[in-house]
Amino acid sequence: MARLNLRRYDVQASVSLFLSAASVVFVIGTAVLLFYRYDADSRTVLYMIGTPRWFLLMACAGLAGLLSLLGLSLGANSAGQRRNDKQTRSWIGFFIGAFVLTMTIILLAIYLVRGEAVG
Repeated sequence: MARLNLRRYDVQASVSLFLSAASVVFVIGTAVLLFYRYDADSRTVLYMIGTPRWFLLMACAGLAGLLSLLGLSLGANSAGQRRNDKQTRSWIGFFIGAFVLTMTIILLAIYLVRGEAVG
């Protein structure tokens, strides 16, 4: 049975694409949980610290950031290497990871700036 050898650049490219694609699921979950309690009139996000929804929001944001950072790093490391025959996967993983990391930071900034604790 073959093991996952991350020293090979073509394996890094495939893992980068997989991790970046998985991070998309978590950033969508973060956005859904964040804007579920968005009040358009006052432009605030209402939340209660310590509730399961708050913990789920933080877990989704953390996993989205971690997976996208790993995908971005592996894609950047394997892109441009001569022994990598899957350059396209490296670049796609890199750019998806960078986009998801940026979106996660923006969503957390919205949460910190426009969030308002209730009850």
